[in-house]
Amino acid sequence: MAKVVAILNLALCDKQVALKIEKLCEARVWAIVCRAKELKEDEYERLFLEIREVCSKFGVKLFCHNFIDVALNLEHKDVWLPLEILKKNSSNLAKFKNITASIHSVDEAKIALSLGANALCVSHIFPTYCKNTPPKGTKLITSVREVFDGEIYALGGINQLNFKNALNAGANAVCVMSSAMKCDDESDFLAKFI
Repeated sequence: MAKVVAILNLALCDKQVALKIEKLCEARVWAIVCRAKELKEDEYERLFLEIREVCSKFGVKLFCHNFIDVALNLEHKDVWLPLEILKKNSSNLAKFKNITASIHSVDEAKIALSLGANALCVSHIFPTYCKNTPPKGTKLITSVREVFDGEIYALGGINQLNFKNALNAGANAVCVMSSAMKCDDESDFLAKFI
């Protein structure tokens, strides 16, 4: 099975969040990104602690997204940051083990790497309903791979029909958000990423 990263979207999660995360973990998702930018920091921290407990139970990697102070306070070593947050916090990055930056071009990839990122999330690769701009296509993955030999995660419009294109272009893992949040059977959903 491919390495699949599920990105939390509270607006799309029709189940209790912890239950949705538990079902994804049971189905052997590779990692979870606790993305909830709409929350206040204290609300996010409560949610993150709940999700971290579930992920720990199943041995699933969990990334703290956006709220770098929460990760610092909880001594959580894996963060996933928008480029602007990475720029503002580059002096705090030594405390983290896995630092993934969200990027949309080769130039942004170079900036993120120079600031201390050691993994990159490239997006958006395929058409998706939540983005009004044209997709970058797998060429973005290939172009970033030419300047970076570390972990690359592909995001945007990824599904069971096109994920291999992203992997063949050089991605190490694929990210899913809407489809993961909306699926009724997490095991069946993830089993199709083979």
